[in-house]
Amino acid sequence: MGCELSTEVKEDNFLIITANVGSLFENQEVLEDIWLNAFSETVFKYKPHFIALHCQEIGGKFYAKSKESVQKFVEKLSDCKALKAYTVQRGYIDEDHEHVEEYTALGSFYFIHGKVNNLQLFDFIEKKFKSIKGKTFHTKDLTKLPDIRKEKFRQEFFPECRWSRKGYIRTRWKIGKRTIELVNIHLFHDESNLLAMMHSPSSYSGYRKRALEFVTERLAAGEEKCENGIYFLFGDLNFRLDLKTVLQKLLSESKKQVIRAGDLEQDDIVKMIYRGPDDEKTSSGDCNGKSPTDDVKAADDDSTNTPTDDIELVIGKKQFEIRQSIIQRDNSYKHLREFDQELGCIEALHEFDVTFPPTYPYSEDADDAGKYMRTRCPAWCDRILLSPLAWDLLRSQKCNKEVDYGRIGEEVCMGDHKPVFLSFSVNTE
Repeated sequence: MGCELSTEVKEDNFLIITANVGSLFENQEVLEDIWLNAFSETVFKYKPHFIALHCQEIGGKFYAKSKESVQKFVEKLSDCKALKAYTVQRGYIDEDHEHVEEYTALGSFYFIHGKVNNLQLFDFIEKKFKSIKGKTFHTKDLTKLPDIRKEKFRQEFFPECRWSRKGYIRTRWKIGKRTIELVNIHLFHDESNLLAMMHSPSSYSGYRKRALEFVTERLAAGEEKCENGIYFLFGDLNFRLDLKTVLQKLLSESKKQVIRAGDLEQDDIVKMIYRGPDDEKTSSGDCNGKSPTDDVKAADDDSTNTPTDDIELVIGKKQFEIRQSIIQRDNSYKHLREFDQELGCIEALHEFDVTFPPTYPYSEDADDAGKYMRTRCPAWCDRILLSPLAWDLLRSQKCNKEVDYGRIGEEVCMGDHKPVFLSFSVNTE
């Protein structure tokens, strides 16, 4: 329950949300209304004064042809019943796909209730806060706008793959006397399960760490640093479980079969199969004296003739088919949290306790809302992180109103990512 506010204390409720909406645009007729309804239910529940919605992959895979689809989504979002009283709205939607060196496919949306007084947005060019009113949504030349800072990560940050739509957008707000900075961010994904499982931590984890530290360093120093140190960084961070450790601990007694493309000595691995221990096998090998790991050619592997009752995991570049009882032991997948280690490598950021299930990769089929796709190991990709001073602020508030950190759309299909939200209140006077 929230505390009762005196007339001398002004508190505002904040709702900040991160949502990778890429798959929404690939099945917009079905998923859009479902997504907006779940978003609206969250707004009605928490009744925030200030909403920050950070979207990634605006436009989906076919972004070059999605201009009308994005416009439709933005209009329905802005006009939805839940936002009727939010008279100040700002949107920064990166649709500039023709400029590859700048394109991020990020969309940052801000909705402020009409009861909020003394609202200002920072002008990075004139270096001062300015009052804002009305509804404005920007889709072009975002790098030229004075009220945001947008940057795409350089190719060298992720050398193993093509230059992808990854980067960040910053905005700085002042409500009353309280200044906060909000950062929408999208980090690199794991290109291959097979490469991710080779090392602990994976090379992909190192790329994400480097990009994340690049942003936090921008916020900590330089002419445009976050002056008061209070910022929230949220988006699709693509944090993955330490896959090598997952397999070592959860499948420690399994027999591993390696499937190669051709020559066993030279060609790349295309698939790995983990089989459960057989009653006739011993810890040193099977009854024929074979080693715990077998190599075979892909042509020799006839999956149609392979018994499935002893298979615990089949893993390929973009394949992760695992026995459900291994990956899920309870509804929150709590036993997997020990393998979620990437945030621990970043000293400058904090996070409230994660008590919800992994946010990715959910089925994009509206009839299978609660199922994970068999492409990746489930992971908590979508996160909301706080700077040390933001962390101290929320933990030191005199109001007893609880901070709530959770997911949106638990019972429905929201695409392959479940949006994540943080609800809190702070003294703005």
